[in-house]
Amino acid sequence: MSKLFQTLTVNVLTGSTYWQKPQETAKDAVLHAIKRTKNPTDMFIYEVLGTGGSIELVKTILHPKEDL
Repeated sequence: MSKLFQTLTVNVLTGSTYWQKPQETAKDAVLHAIKRTKNPTDMFIYEVLGTGGSIELVKTILHPKEDL
C-alpha cells in the first residue's frame, strides 16, 4: 500500500480551496504548497493511504497574522 501526503490550501483572502499535487513526504508537501501559492493561505496536510484508501489530517499550518 502506497502512502502519499497531500496539502489542501485555503486562500485567506477569497476562501478558495485547492488540492496540491501529492508528495512523498509531509515536508515535501508543505514546500510544494509554499512554492506554488502567492496569497496568504492556511494549509492542511493529509496522509493518504493507497488508491481510494483512508485519509488522515497530520498537520495544520495557519497563515501568519497580518493586516489584510
